[in-house]
Amino acid sequence: MAFSQGRHTEAQALMRDADTAMYEAKRRGRGGVVCFDAQMHAQLTRSVRLDEALRHSIVRKQLWVAYQPIVDLQTGAMTSVEALLRWQHPEMGAVSPAEFIPIAEESGEIIPIGEWVLRQACQDWAAWQAQDPGAAPATVSVNVSRVQMTLGPRLMQQVTQALENAGMPAAALQLEITEREVMKDPAKARALMQSLRDMGVRLAMDDFGTGTSSLGCLRDYPFHTIKIDKSFVTDLCRDPHVLAVAHATVNVIENLGMLSVAEGIEEPGEVAVLQAMGCRYGQGYLFARPMPAGELLATMAASSSPA
Repeated sequence: MAFSQGRHTEAQALMRDADTAMYEAKRRGRGGVVCFDAQMHAQLTRSVRLDEALRHSIVRKQLWVAYQPIVDLQTGAMTSVEALLRWQHPEMGAVSPAEFIPIAEESGEIIPIGEWVLRQACQDWAAWQAQDPGAAPATVSVNVSRVQMTLGPRLMQQVTQALENAGMPAAALQLEITEREVMKDPAKARALMQSLRDMGVRLAMDDFGTGTSSLGCLRDYPFHTIKIDKSFVTDLCRDPHVLAVAHATVNVIENLGMLSVAEGIEEPGEVAVLQAMGCRYGQGYLFARPMPAGELLATMAASSSPA
């Protein structure tokens, strides 16, 4: 809704502001009421601008893929990487994924962008293997959005083509899927994931612990790896309740024959606790920030060298 308050000179302007509030209410979900303000109009204007720019971002070579290593917590060696999308706009600068990915999902632009990231990650993996197979990561993880999950057989085709073009074995690719994506349509998601697993592609549940039926997902879906959300890791050393839940979570993951990965590690104390509870792998700024593909091999080689 929007109120005149004596500053609108035209009914058209008032209706425009009411429409802005309506779209914001829809974005937040059902059952809410939103009142228009000037900041909302500025945000909508920026969103429209980002939406338009995203449509040309691949052709104009504004997108790039950063890679963050995943570390064996027992040895400290970097063993694999996660591909993370980045956008450097010539006028708006570095745009946060938290801002532009929801816009891309809403517009459907995430489909060509997601396919581009998949192809790029596979090509980079192949290049690392050719350059230095000893230091290269064993696997590369690529995030799959809720929109991509709805593609079904088309997503399978994209994965198959990306692997073939790069000459990459399916087992070297891991697709990361959040519980929210799975629960949009559980039956179709399960069938798609099983088909991907049958191809040899690895599957990881991302952000474990942030959903409402995570234990059910562990039982019912063909995941290889479970990535424990940063919210657990951050409070490990401060909250005994979080520590107890995290410990139980790692035990369940490992007892089911899956691999546990703790996300968002930033403190050495967190590593010690995770090691003690038997968590296998970790990822976070303590080890390395996301980096360009050209910097990865040197970083990974250094992690494997004796101190």
